[in-house]
Amino acid sequence: MHELSVSLLGPVRATRAGVPTPVPGRRQRALLAALALRLDGTVSVADLVDAVWDEDPPERARTTLQTYVSRLRAVLGEEAIVHGPGGYRLHEGATTDVAQARRSLAEARSLAAADPGRAAAVSLDAADPGRAAAVSLDAVDLWDGPALAEFAEQGWFVPAVVGLGELRANLLDAAGEALVASGRATDAVALLDEAVRADPFREPTQLLLVE
Repeated sequence: MHELSVSLLGPVRATRAGVPTPVPGRRQRALLAALALRLDGTVSVADLVDAVWDEDPPERARTTLQTYVSRLRAVLGEEAIVHGPGGYRLHEGATTDVAQARRSLAEARSLAAADPGRAAAVSLDAADPGRAAAVSLDAVDLWDGPALAEFAEQGWFVPAVVGLGELRANLLDAAGEALVASGRATDAVALLDEAVRADPFREPTQLLLVE
């Protein structure tokens, strides 16, 4: 299968083998977004109906959903969406920018670890706060506007939108902490001050700014 990558940190977009692949139709994009958010598992038909139609599904929603799946397969490749007893999922080789951001956060926290207890797989001697800051900031750059922008206020997606906002905030905190640890206090202040302006009630960021 050609490599499939789905972007959720901004408009919902897809690429195949690095080539942008437009996904026409809002409901097809909602279907793709729901599948991509649960990359490692199957999404039930009931969940997909909620994601695609919010609180107003048509009478024959399940049949229409199958049509949307067929349309997506026509764009992304027949093997892109796998059907199973529990529902549908993306092919196991698919990737997302969300998964990349989560891996980057874990890597940054490990690189910046002050003691082995904070990252069991990384020793104190391997700590590299400068690299941790770079990894975190590169991950923040994955955002191309509000996550799931088109569906940010659609009920099924709201918890995911909140979670992705927390992911971005954690990356900014990790970058700020790493910048402080690497002696780049001025850069840390500029970064964290902007983060606090965006979310003035986030206590971890406030504490890092004070530090």
